[in-house]
Amino acid sequence: FYVPPVGMRIAANKSLGEFGYMELDQWELEKYYSKHPKVRLGGWQNMSPGRGLLDVLLYKPIQHVSKIQIPTLIVALKDDSLCSVEDIELTVQKCGVACTMLLRDGDHFAVYEPEHFQPLMKHYVEFITQHQATRVAM
Repeated sequence: FYVPPVGMRIAANKSLGEFGYMELDQWELEKYYSKHPKVRLGGWQNMSPGRGLLDVLLYKPIQHVSKIQIPTLIVALKDDSLCSVEDIELTVQKCGVACTMLLRDGDHFAVYEPEHFQPLMKHYVEFITQHQATRVAM
């Protein structure tokens, strides 16, 4: 008895009712694909084995946030349709140590755009520098 593998979209068009790991509006989908090379080497397709859905359904990182033992910087984006600001705020509250939230304009993929990426890098470096000095002093 053979059952062919089931594939599931990685990025799906929410407005068309498509089902996928990331259900995005059309403009988000266009941003997602803008990061991909024009020529897809190796035959890449927007599909992942369906069995991965089981991992996604069981993946609950919020259950482990209180175990974090190091200072943590979390970036929240105001228009992120995949990870809401409210979810990030809950994460920060449950964090086991000093957890800093940086709230920025943008959607889920904005952090990869040059106008957002460069300023965020400055925050990352400042955060790491500050906390490296703290850890060395301990």
